[in-house]
Amino acid sequence: MCGICGFANYRNDELLKGMASRLAHRGPDEDGFFTEGEKVSLGMRRLKIIDLATGSQPITNEDGFITVVFNGEIYNFRELRSELQGKGHRFRTRTDTEVLAHLYEEYGDELSARLRGMFAFAIWDARKSVLLLSRDHFGIKPLFYSIVGNKLYFASEMKALLLAADIGAGLDSEAIDAYFTNLYIPAPLTVYKAIRKLEPARTLLFCGGKAEIKTYWRVPEFGASPVKTWGEYLEKADTLLSSSVREQLVSDVPLGLLLSGGVDSSTLLYYMNRLGAGPVKTFSVGYGRKDFSFNETSQARRLSRHFRSEHYESIVQPDARNVMEKLAATFDEPFADACAIPSFLVTAAARKKVTVALSGLGGDEFFAGYPRHLGARLMPVYLKLPLALREGFWTAARMLKESRSAQNLPGRLKRFIKGGRSDFRAAYDSWISYFSPEERALLYSHSHTGSAGSAPAFPGRLASPDDIFAYELRNYLSDDLLCLADRVSMANSLELRVPFLDVRLA
Repeated sequence: MCGICGFANYRNDELLKGMASRLAHRGPDEDGFFTEGEKVSLGMRRLKIIDLATGSQPITNEDGFITVVFNGEIYNFRELRSELQGKGHRFRTRTDTEVLAHLYEEYGDELSARLRGMFAFAIWDARKSVLLLSRDHFGIKPLFYSIVGNKLYFASEMKALLLAADIGAGLDSEAIDAYFTNLYIPAPLTVYKAIRKLEPARTLLFCGGKAEIKTYWRVPEFGASPVKTWGEYLEKADTLLSSSVREQLVSDVPLGLLLSGGVDSSTLLYYMNRLGAGPVKTFSVGYGRKDFSFNETSQARRLSRHFRSEHYESIVQPDARNVMEKLAATFDEPFADACAIPSFLVTAAARKKVTVALSGLGGDEFFAGYPRHLGARLMPVYLKLPLALREGFWTAARMLKESRSAQNLPGRLKRFIKGGRSDFRAAYDSWISYFSPEERALLYSHSHTGSAGSAPAFPGRLASPDDIFAYELRNYLSDDLLCLADRVSMANSLELRVPFLDVRLA
Protein backbone atom coordinates (compact mmCIF):
# COMPACT_ATOMS: atom_id res chain seq x y z
CA MET A 1 0.00 0.00 0.00
CA CYS A 2 1.27 3.43 -0.87
CA GLY A 3 0.59 7.07 -1.42
CA ILE A 4 1.32 8.38 -4.90
CA CYS A 5 1.69 11.89 -6.32
CA GLY A 6 3.14 13.81 -9.21
CA PHE A 7 2.59 16.26 -12.04
CA ALA A 8 3.08 16.70 -15.77
CA ASN A 9 4.43 19.61 -17.87
CA TYR A 10 6.23 21.03 -14.86
CA ARG A 11 9.34 20.43 -12.77
CA ASN A 12 9.68 21.31 -9.10
CA ASP A 13 11.67 18.76 -7.09
CA GLU A 14 10.99 20.44 -3.75
CA LEU A 15 7.24 20.38 -4.41
CA LEU A 16 7.41 16.71 -5.37
CA LYS A 17 9.21 15.81 -2.14
CA GLY A 18 6.80 17.93 -0.14
CA MET A 19 3.77 16.21 -1.70
CA ALA A 20 5.23 12.80 -0.93
CA SER A 21 5.97 13.88 2.64
CA ARG A 22 2.31 14.82 3.09
CA LEU A 23 1.50 11.17 2.27
CA ALA A 24 4.01 9.61 4.68
CA HIS A 25 1.25 8.03 6.81
CA ARG A 26 0.15 6.02 3.76
CA GLY A 27 3.67 4.69 3.25
CA PRO A 28 5.95 5.08 6.26
CA ASP A 29 8.61 2.59 5.09
CA GLU A 30 10.28 4.37 2.17
CA ASP A 31 9.87 6.91 -0.62
CA GLY A 32 10.78 6.99 -4.29
CA PHE A 33 10.93 9.57 -7.09
CA PHE A 34 11.21 9.80 -10.86
CA THR A 35 11.54 12.85 -13.12
CA GLU A 36 11.99 13.34 -16.83
CA GLY A 37 12.89 16.96 -17.35
CA GLU A 38 9.86 19.24 -17.50
CA LYS A 39 7.69 16.43 -18.87
CA VAL A 40 6.75 14.47 -15.75
CA SER A 41 7.54 14.01 -12.06
CA LEU A 42 6.34 10.99 -10.06
CA GLY A 43 6.58 10.39 -6.31
CA MET A 44 5.45 7.74 -3.86
CA ARG A 45 5.51 6.61 -0.24
CA ARG A 46 5.52 2.86 0.39
CA LEU A 47 4.02 0.62 3.06
CA LYS A 48 5.84 -2.68 2.49
CA ILE A 49 3.41 -5.59 2.06
CA ILE A 50 4.68 -7.85 -0.75
CA ASP A 51 8.27 -8.37 -1.98
CA LEU A 52 9.80 -6.44 0.89
CA ALA A 53 13.34 -6.53 -0.53
CA THR A 54 12.93 -5.65 -4.23
CA GLY A 55 9.51 -4.03 -4.49
CA SER A 56 10.66 -0.41 -4.27
CA GLN A 57 9.01 2.14 -6.56
CA PRO A 58 8.94 3.72 -9.10
CA ILE A 59 9.29 0.60 -11.26
CA THR A 60 10.06 0.47 -14.99
CA ASN A 61 9.81 -2.07 -17.78
CA GLU A 62 12.91 -3.69 -19.33
CA ASP A 63 13.95 -0.72 -21.48
CA GLY A 64 13.00 1.98 -18.98
CA PHE A 65 10.44 3.72 -21.21
CA ILE A 66 7.45 2.79 -19.00
CA THR A 67 7.50 4.00 -15.38
CA VAL A 68 4.89 3.20 -12.71
CA VAL A 69 3.91 4.43 -9.25
CA PHE A 70 1.16 2.36 -7.66
CA ASN A 71 -1.11 2.35 -4.62
CA GLY A 72 -2.98 -0.87 -3.80
CA GLU A 73 -2.85 -4.59 -4.48
CA ILE A 74 -3.38 -6.58 -7.69
CA TYR A 75 -4.75 -9.94 -6.56
CA ASN A 76 -4.44 -11.70 -9.92
CA PHE A 77 -0.88 -10.46 -10.54
CA ARG A 78 0.58 -13.97 -10.50
CA GLU A 79 -1.58 -15.23 -13.36
CA LEU A 80 -1.01 -11.98 -15.27
CA ARG A 81 2.73 -12.33 -14.72
CA SER A 82 2.68 -15.89 -16.09
CA GLU A 83 0.71 -14.74 -19.13
CA LEU A 84 3.13 -11.89 -19.79
CA GLN A 85 6.19 -14.10 -19.37
CA GLY A 86 4.68 -16.39 -21.96
CA LYS A 87 4.62 -13.39 -24.31
CA GLY A 88 8.33 -12.73 -23.72
CA HIS A 89 8.28 -10.11 -20.95
CA ARG A 90 11.13 -10.30 -18.45
CA PHE A 91 10.63 -9.51 -14.75
CA ARG A 92 13.18 -8.38 -12.16
CA THR A 93 10.99 -8.47 -9.01
CA ARG A 94 8.16 -10.44 -7.42
CA THR A 95 5.98 -7.38 -6.91
CA ASP A 96 2.58 -6.71 -8.46
CA THR A 97 3.69 -3.19 -9.41
CA GLU A 98 6.03 -4.50 -12.10
CA VAL A 99 3.13 -6.39 -13.69
CA LEU A 100 1.48 -3.03 -14.44
CA ALA A 101 4.46 -1.81 -16.47
CA HIS A 102 4.48 -4.91 -18.67
CA LEU A 103 0.68 -5.10 -18.89
CA TYR A 104 0.67 -1.53 -20.22
CA GLU A 105 3.29 -2.50 -22.81
CA GLU A 106 1.01 -5.29 -23.97
CA TYR A 107 -2.45 -3.71 -23.76
CA GLY A 108 -1.96 0.06 -23.51
CA ASP A 109 -4.67 2.06 -21.78
CA GLU A 110 -6.96 -1.00 -21.69
CA LEU A 111 -4.85 -2.71 -19.00
CA SER A 112 -7.14 -1.83 -16.07
CA ALA A 113 -9.98 -4.00 -17.37
CA ARG A 114 -7.69 -7.03 -16.89
CA LEU A 115 -6.93 -6.29 -13.24
CA ARG A 116 -8.59 -7.72 -10.17
CA GLY A 117 -7.83 -5.78 -7.03
CA MET A 118 -7.80 -2.36 -5.40
CA PHE A 119 -5.63 0.21 -7.10
CA ALA A 120 -4.80 3.72 -8.10
CA PHE A 121 -1.72 4.15 -10.25
CA ALA A 122 0.14 6.45 -12.63
CA ILE A 123 2.03 5.23 -15.68
CA TRP A 124 4.40 7.42 -17.69
CA ASP A 125 4.94 6.39 -21.30
CA ALA A 126 8.12 8.17 -22.36
CA ARG A 127 7.83 7.21 -26.02
CA LYS A 128 4.36 8.75 -26.39
CA SER A 129 4.75 11.44 -23.69
CA VAL A 130 1.50 10.22 -22.15
CA LEU A 131 0.66 10.14 -18.43
CA LEU A 132 -2.01 7.58 -17.55
CA LEU A 133 -3.96 7.61 -14.26
CA SER A 134 -6.35 4.81 -13.33
CA ARG A 135 -8.59 3.85 -10.41
CA ASP A 136 -10.07 0.46 -9.50
CA HIS A 137 -13.54 -0.80 -10.43
CA PHE A 138 -15.26 0.10 -7.13
CA GLY A 139 -13.21 3.07 -5.93
CA ILE A 140 -11.48 1.27 -3.07
CA LYS A 141 -8.36 3.39 -3.52
CA PRO A 142 -8.59 7.17 -3.99
CA LEU A 143 -7.07 9.37 -6.65
CA PHE A 144 -7.39 13.16 -6.90
CA TYR A 145 -6.25 15.42 -9.71
CA SER A 146 -6.17 19.05 -10.77
CA ILE A 147 -5.64 20.54 -14.23
CA VAL A 148 -4.20 24.04 -14.26
CA GLY A 149 -3.51 25.41 -17.73
CA ASN A 150 -1.43 22.77 -19.50
CA LYS A 151 -0.32 21.13 -16.23
CA LEU A 152 -1.82 18.15 -14.43
CA TYR A 153 -1.27 17.37 -10.74
CA PHE A 154 -2.36 14.15 -9.00
CA ALA A 155 -2.17 12.61 -5.54
CA SER A 156 -3.73 10.00 -3.26
CA GLU A 157 -4.97 12.75 -0.93
CA MET A 158 -5.89 16.40 -1.43
CA LYS A 159 -3.53 17.61 1.28
CA ALA A 160 -0.65 16.86 -1.09
CA LEU A 161 -2.23 18.72 -4.02
CA LEU A 162 -2.85 21.82 -1.94
CA LEU A 163 0.91 22.36 -1.69
CA ALA A 164 0.96 23.42 -5.35
CA ALA A 165 0.80 27.22 -5.45
CA ASP A 166 -1.32 27.39 -8.61
CA ILE A 167 -4.08 25.07 -7.33
CA GLY A 168 -6.73 27.40 -5.94
CA ALA A 169 -8.54 26.71 -2.66
CA GLY A 170 -11.86 28.24 -3.69
CA LEU A 171 -14.84 26.27 -2.41
CA ASP A 172 -17.31 24.48 -4.69
CA SER A 173 -20.89 25.45 -3.76
CA GLU A 174 -22.36 22.36 -5.47
CA ALA A 175 -20.04 20.12 -3.44
CA ILE A 176 -21.03 21.84 -0.21
CA ASP A 177 -24.71 21.40 -1.06
CA ALA A 178 -24.04 17.73 -1.82
CA TYR A 179 -22.34 17.38 1.56
CA PHE A 180 -25.35 18.71 3.44
CA THR A 181 -27.55 16.41 1.38
CA ASN A 182 -25.54 13.19 1.86
CA LEU A 183 -23.02 13.97 4.65
CA TYR A 184 -20.24 13.26 2.15
CA ILE A 185 -19.14 14.73 -1.19
CA PRO A 186 -19.67 12.42 -4.18
CA ALA A 187 -17.16 12.01 -7.00
CA PRO A 188 -16.08 13.69 -9.17
CA LEU A 189 -16.70 16.68 -6.87
CA THR A 190 -14.46 17.78 -4.01
CA VAL A 191 -14.93 20.70 -1.66
CA TYR A 192 -12.46 22.64 -3.88
CA LYS A 193 -13.39 23.88 -7.36
CA ALA A 194 -9.90 23.21 -8.68
CA ILE A 195 -9.61 19.56 -7.53
CA ARG A 196 -11.53 16.55 -8.76
CA LYS A 197 -11.79 12.89 -7.81
CA LEU A 198 -11.12 10.39 -10.55
CA GLU A 199 -14.27 8.26 -10.52
CA PRO A 200 -14.16 4.47 -10.07
CA ALA A 201 -13.46 2.34 -13.16
CA ARG A 202 -11.98 5.33 -14.99
CA THR A 203 -8.70 5.93 -16.77
CA LEU A 204 -7.40 9.45 -17.41
CA LEU A 205 -4.96 10.03 -20.27
CA PHE A 206 -2.98 13.29 -20.23
CA CYS A 207 -1.03 14.25 -23.32
CA GLY A 208 -0.13 17.59 -24.86
CA GLY A 209 -1.74 19.50 -22.02
CA LYS A 210 -5.14 17.87 -22.56
CA ALA A 211 -6.98 15.19 -20.57
CA GLU A 212 -9.27 12.42 -21.78
CA ILE A 213 -11.24 10.22 -19.35
CA LYS A 214 -12.38 6.74 -20.35
CA THR A 215 -14.63 4.22 -18.59
CA TYR A 216 -13.15 0.71 -18.68
CA TRP A 217 -15.86 -1.20 -16.75
CA ARG A 218 -19.54 -0.96 -15.81
CA VAL A 219 -21.62 -3.02 -13.42
CA PRO A 220 -23.35 -5.72 -15.52
CA GLU A 221 -27.03 -5.15 -16.21
CA PHE A 222 -29.35 -6.91 -13.78
CA GLY A 223 -30.42 -10.26 -15.25
CA ALA A 224 -27.62 -10.29 -17.84
CA SER A 225 -26.20 -13.58 -16.54
CA PRO A 226 -28.03 -16.88 -17.20
CA VAL A 227 -30.75 -17.67 -14.65
CA LYS A 228 -29.65 -20.30 -12.13
CA THR A 229 -31.28 -22.22 -9.31
CA TRP A 230 -30.91 -20.98 -5.74
CA GLY A 231 -28.47 -23.80 -5.04
CA GLU A 232 -26.33 -22.93 -8.07
CA TYR A 233 -26.14 -19.27 -6.97
CA LEU A 234 -25.04 -20.32 -3.48
CA GLU A 235 -22.41 -22.67 -4.86
CA LYS A 236 -21.06 -19.99 -7.20
CA ALA A 237 -20.97 -17.37 -4.44
CA ASP A 238 -19.16 -19.81 -2.15
CA THR A 239 -16.56 -20.58 -4.83
CA LEU A 240 -15.93 -16.92 -5.67
CA LEU A 241 -15.79 -15.72 -2.06
CA SER A 242 -13.41 -18.50 -1.15
CA SER A 243 -11.19 -17.57 -4.12
CA SER A 244 -11.31 -13.87 -3.24
CA VAL A 245 -10.34 -14.47 0.38
CA ARG A 246 -7.54 -16.85 -0.65
CA GLU A 247 -6.04 -14.23 -2.98
CA GLN A 248 -6.29 -11.52 -0.34
CA LEU A 249 -4.47 -13.57 2.28
CA VAL A 250 -1.24 -13.14 0.28
CA SER A 251 1.07 -10.94 2.37
CA ASP A 252 4.68 -10.87 3.51
CA VAL A 253 3.67 -9.07 6.75
CA PRO A 254 1.23 -9.92 9.61
CA LEU A 255 -2.45 -10.02 8.62
CA GLY A 256 -5.73 -9.99 10.58
CA LEU A 257 -9.48 -9.31 10.40
CA LEU A 258 -11.75 -6.52 11.64
CA LEU A 259 -14.51 -8.55 13.30
CA SER A 260 -17.73 -6.64 13.97
CA GLY A 261 -19.84 -9.64 14.94
CA GLY A 262 -22.10 -9.17 11.92
CA VAL A 263 -22.70 -11.54 9.03
CA ASP A 264 -20.12 -10.02 6.65
CA SER A 265 -17.00 -10.13 8.81
CA SER A 266 -17.98 -13.47 10.38
CA THR A 267 -18.29 -14.90 6.86
CA LEU A 268 -14.72 -13.80 6.15
CA LEU A 269 -13.54 -15.39 9.40
CA TYR A 270 -15.16 -18.65 8.29
CA TYR A 271 -13.34 -18.58 4.95
CA MET A 272 -10.02 -17.57 6.51
CA ASN A 273 -10.24 -20.56 8.84
CA ARG A 274 -11.36 -22.88 6.06
CA LEU A 275 -8.34 -21.82 4.02
CA GLY A 276 -5.94 -22.55 6.87
CA ALA A 277 -5.11 -18.97 7.86
CA GLY A 278 -5.77 -19.59 11.58
CA PRO A 279 -5.35 -18.70 14.28
CA VAL A 280 -6.60 -15.42 12.81
CA LYS A 281 -5.93 -12.20 14.68
CA THR A 282 -9.34 -10.51 15.05
CA PHE A 283 -10.13 -6.98 16.23
CA SER A 284 -13.40 -5.53 17.55
CA VAL A 285 -14.55 -2.26 19.03
CA GLY A 286 -17.30 -1.89 21.64
CA TYR A 287 -19.26 0.87 23.35
CA GLY A 288 -20.24 1.79 26.88
CA ARG A 289 -23.62 1.12 28.49
CA LYS A 290 -25.10 4.35 27.09
CA ASP A 291 -24.73 3.02 23.54
CA PHE A 292 -25.36 -0.64 24.35
CA SER A 293 -27.80 -1.19 21.44
CA PHE A 294 -24.94 -0.47 18.99
CA ASN A 295 -22.63 -2.99 20.66
CA GLU A 296 -21.68 -6.18 18.81
CA THR A 297 -18.74 -7.25 20.96
CA SER A 298 -20.58 -10.18 22.53
CA GLN A 299 -21.27 -11.64 19.05
CA ALA A 300 -17.64 -11.06 18.09
CA ARG A 301 -16.46 -12.90 21.22
CA ARG A 302 -18.69 -15.88 20.45
CA LEU A 303 -17.38 -16.04 16.90
CA SER A 304 -13.82 -15.75 18.14
CA ARG A 305 -14.30 -18.67 20.53
CA HIS A 306 -15.96 -20.77 17.83
CA PHE A 307 -13.19 -20.18 15.28
CA ARG A 308 -10.44 -20.01 17.93
CA SER A 309 -9.14 -16.66 16.74
CA GLU A 310 -6.61 -14.53 18.60
CA HIS A 311 -9.07 -11.83 19.61
CA TYR A 312 -8.43 -8.21 20.64
CA GLU A 313 -11.22 -5.97 21.88
CA SER A 314 -11.31 -2.21 22.51
CA ILE A 315 -14.06 -0.33 24.34
CA VAL A 316 -14.66 3.09 22.80
CA GLN A 317 -14.41 5.85 25.35
CA PRO A 318 -12.54 8.35 23.17
CA ASP A 319 -11.61 11.94 23.72
CA ALA A 320 -14.17 13.09 21.17
CA ARG A 321 -12.49 16.40 20.42
CA ASN A 322 -9.10 14.81 19.88
CA VAL A 323 -10.51 12.13 17.54
CA MET A 324 -12.58 14.67 15.59
CA GLU A 325 -9.54 16.89 15.05
CA LYS A 326 -7.55 13.92 13.74
CA LEU A 327 -10.40 12.92 11.43
CA ALA A 328 -10.75 16.45 10.05
CA ALA A 329 -7.07 16.39 9.11
CA THR A 330 -7.48 12.91 7.65
CA PHE A 331 -10.40 13.54 5.28
CA ASP A 332 -9.31 16.93 3.86
CA GLU A 333 -12.94 17.89 3.21
CA PRO A 334 -16.28 17.74 5.10
CA PHE A 335 -17.29 14.15 5.92
CA ALA A 336 -19.88 13.26 8.57
CA ASP A 337 -20.37 9.49 8.66
CA ALA A 338 -20.24 8.80 12.41
CA CYS A 339 -18.76 5.35 11.74
CA ALA A 340 -15.46 7.12 11.08
CA ILE A 341 -14.84 7.36 14.84
CA PRO A 342 -15.02 3.66 15.78
CA SER A 343 -13.37 2.72 12.47
CA PHE A 344 -10.44 5.02 13.23
CA LEU A 345 -10.07 3.52 16.69
CA VAL A 346 -10.31 -0.14 15.66
CA THR A 347 -7.80 0.32 12.81
CA ALA A 348 -5.45 2.04 15.24
CA ALA A 349 -5.76 -0.94 17.60
CA ALA A 350 -5.25 -3.44 14.77
CA ARG A 351 -2.12 -1.67 13.53
CA LYS A 352 -0.38 -2.47 16.82
CA LYS A 353 -0.50 -6.17 15.89
CA VAL A 354 -0.79 -6.41 12.08
CA THR A 355 0.01 -4.43 8.93
CA VAL A 356 -2.87 -5.79 6.81
CA ALA A 357 -6.49 -6.42 7.83
CA LEU A 358 -9.50 -7.80 5.98
CA SER A 359 -12.89 -6.09 6.32
CA GLY A 360 -16.48 -7.10 5.53
CA LEU A 361 -17.19 -3.87 3.64
CA GLY A 362 -19.27 -4.40 0.52
CA GLY A 363 -21.19 -7.41 1.83
CA ASP A 364 -24.33 -5.38 2.53
CA GLU A 365 -24.28 -3.86 -0.95
CA PHE A 366 -23.62 -7.16 -2.74
CA PHE A 367 -26.16 -9.19 -0.74
CA ALA A 368 -28.80 -6.54 0.15
CA GLY A 369 -28.07 -6.41 3.87
CA TYR A 370 -29.49 -2.99 4.79
CA PRO A 371 -33.02 -2.50 6.19
CA ARG A 372 -33.69 -0.04 3.35
CA HIS A 373 -33.23 -2.90 0.87
CA LEU A 374 -36.30 -4.56 2.38
CA GLY A 375 -38.11 -1.21 2.21
CA ALA A 376 -37.19 -0.96 -1.47
CA ARG A 377 -38.80 -4.33 -2.15
CA LEU A 378 -42.00 -3.18 -0.44
CA MET A 379 -42.10 0.32 -1.96
CA PRO A 380 -43.43 -0.61 -5.45
CA VAL A 381 -46.44 -2.25 -3.79
CA TYR A 382 -46.96 0.73 -1.45
CA LEU A 383 -46.82 3.17 -4.38
CA LYS A 384 -49.86 1.47 -5.92
CA LEU A 385 -52.00 2.89 -3.10
CA PRO A 386 -53.90 6.11 -3.92
CA LEU A 387 -51.85 9.25 -3.23
CA ALA A 388 -54.51 10.62 -0.90
CA LEU A 389 -54.26 7.50 1.26
CA ARG A 390 -50.45 7.70 1.35
CA GLU A 391 -50.66 11.36 2.38
CA GLY A 392 -53.02 10.35 5.16
CA PHE A 393 -50.55 7.74 6.39
CA TRP A 394 -47.83 10.41 6.42
CA THR A 395 -49.99 12.77 8.48
CA ALA A 396 -50.35 10.04 11.09
CA ALA A 397 -46.72 8.85 10.89
CA ARG A 398 -45.36 12.33 11.60
CA MET A 399 -46.63 11.93 15.18
CA LEU A 400 -44.50 8.84 15.85
CA LYS A 401 -41.77 9.36 18.42
CA GLU A 402 -38.42 8.04 17.22
CA SER A 403 -36.12 5.80 19.26
CA ARG A 404 -32.44 6.49 19.95
CA SER A 405 -31.56 2.79 19.68
CA ALA A 406 -29.70 1.23 16.76
CA GLN A 407 -32.95 -0.31 15.47
CA ASN A 408 -35.16 2.81 15.67
CA LEU A 409 -38.13 1.07 14.06
CA PRO A 410 -40.47 4.09 14.40
CA GLY A 411 -37.91 6.25 12.59
CA ARG A 412 -37.55 3.73 9.79
CA LEU A 413 -41.33 3.49 9.39
CA LYS A 414 -41.58 7.29 9.21
CA ARG A 415 -38.91 7.49 6.52
CA PHE A 416 -40.60 4.73 4.51
CA ILE A 417 -43.99 6.46 4.61
CA LYS A 418 -42.52 9.89 3.90
CA GLY A 419 -40.60 8.56 0.90
CA GLY A 420 -43.77 6.90 -0.38
CA ARG A 421 -45.32 10.29 -1.14
CA SER A 422 -43.40 10.42 -4.44
CA ASP A 423 -41.91 7.94 -6.94
CA PHE A 424 -39.46 5.08 -6.31
CA ARG A 425 -36.25 7.00 -6.96
CA ALA A 426 -37.29 9.98 -4.84
CA ALA A 427 -38.28 7.60 -2.04
CA TYR A 428 -34.95 5.75 -2.07
CA ASP A 429 -32.90 8.93 -2.35
CA SER A 430 -34.77 10.36 0.65
CA TRP A 431 -33.72 7.34 2.74
CA ILE A 432 -30.04 8.01 2.05
CA SER A 433 -30.29 11.82 2.34
CA TYR A 434 -30.28 14.11 5.35
CA PHE A 435 -31.19 17.79 4.90
CA SER A 436 -33.91 18.51 2.32
CA PRO A 437 -33.48 21.46 -0.12
CA GLU A 438 -35.88 23.47 2.05
CA GLU A 439 -33.89 22.70 5.20
CA ARG A 440 -30.64 23.53 3.46
CA ALA A 441 -32.00 26.91 2.37
CA LEU A 442 -32.76 27.70 6.01
CA LEU A 443 -29.35 26.42 7.10
CA TYR A 444 -27.27 28.46 4.65
CA SER A 445 -26.35 32.11 5.07
CA HIS A 446 -28.28 34.62 2.96
CA SER A 447 -25.52 34.80 0.33
CA HIS A 448 -25.63 31.03 -0.20
CA THR A 449 -29.36 30.24 -0.07
CA GLY A 450 -29.36 29.99 -3.86
CA SER A 451 -27.02 26.98 -3.61
CA ALA A 452 -29.69 24.86 -1.90
CA GLY A 453 -30.67 22.17 -4.37
CA SER A 454 -27.63 22.74 -6.62
CA ALA A 455 -26.04 19.38 -5.78
CA PRO A 456 -26.04 17.14 -8.87
CA ALA A 457 -28.20 14.02 -8.78
CA PHE A 458 -26.43 10.71 -8.23
CA PRO A 459 -25.52 9.03 -11.52
CA GLY A 460 -27.24 5.82 -12.51
CA ARG A 461 -30.71 4.47 -13.11
CA LEU A 462 -32.99 3.88 -10.11
CA ALA A 463 -36.45 2.91 -11.28
CA SER A 464 -36.95 -0.33 -9.35
CA PRO A 465 -35.36 -2.50 -6.62
CA ASP A 466 -33.33 -4.30 -9.28
CA ASP A 467 -31.33 -1.11 -9.94
CA ILE A 468 -30.18 -0.63 -6.34
CA PHE A 469 -27.08 -2.84 -6.55
CA ALA A 470 -25.37 -0.79 -9.27
CA TYR A 471 -26.68 2.49 -7.85
CA GLU A 472 -25.21 1.92 -4.39
CA LEU A 473 -21.94 0.48 -5.67
CA ARG A 474 -21.26 3.64 -7.64
CA ASN A 475 -22.45 6.14 -5.04
CA TYR A 476 -22.82 5.32 -1.34
CA LEU A 477 -20.28 2.48 -1.29
CA SER A 478 -17.57 4.31 -3.21
CA ASP A 479 -17.93 7.85 -1.91
CA ASP A 480 -18.91 7.17 1.71
CA LEU A 481 -17.91 3.71 2.96
CA LEU A 482 -14.77 3.13 0.91
CA CYS A 483 -13.63 6.71 1.37
CA LEU A 484 -14.04 6.26 5.13
CA ALA A 485 -12.24 2.91 5.16
CA ASP A 486 -9.28 4.16 3.15
CA ARG A 487 -8.74 7.37 5.11
CA VAL A 488 -8.99 5.95 8.63
CA SER A 489 -6.92 2.83 7.87
CA MET A 490 -4.22 4.79 6.03
CA ALA A 491 -4.14 7.40 8.80
CA ASN A 492 -2.98 4.47 10.95
CA SER A 493 -0.70 3.00 8.23
CA LEU A 494 -2.88 -0.12 8.00
CA GLU A 495 -3.72 -1.76 4.67
CA LEU A 496 -7.42 -2.66 4.59
CA ARG A 497 -8.62 -5.31 2.14
CA VAL A 498 -12.24 -5.94 1.15
CA PRO A 499 -12.79 -9.46 -0.26
CA PHE A 500 -16.50 -8.92 -0.99
CA LEU A 501 -15.51 -6.32 -3.58
CA ASP A 502 -14.25 -8.78 -6.14
CA VAL A 503 -15.26 -7.84 -9.68
CA ARG A 504 -16.18 -11.48 -10.37
CA LEU A 505 -18.96 -11.26 -7.77
CA ALA A 506 -20.59 -8.28 -9.46
